[in-house]
Amino acid sequence: MTDIEVHLDRRGVPMRVGTLRRTPRRGGETVVFEYHPDGLADPDGFSLEPALAIGPGPFVPAAGQSFFGSIGDSAPDTWGRRVMQRAERRRAEIEGRPIRTLSGRPGGP
Repeated sequence: MTDIEVHLDRRGVPMRVGTLRRTPRRGGETVVFEYHPDGLADPDGFSLEPALAIGPGPFVPAAGQSFFGSIGDSAPDTWGRRVMQRAERRRAEIEGRPIRTLSGRPGGP
């Protein structure tokens, strides 16, 4: 399982609003999102999208969807992933370590 912290820039300050949990499974992965207590306590808090109505508890994508639109839309596109992969290869070479696999949203490298 991989936990990814989800942050928003609120008035120039990064604020943690939740956690996205990715769990590999045969043929893909499952994702679950949960709002962080700080995000729930923020009086100016808002839902990230209709499928993620602000409130406690885990949220899963709608039937037939593999990801949440608002979170998936913020992921790097093909070019962005390529730039990140090149940077990782350079860092690994400089540090003398194996290249780490960069993981994007489903369907990504």
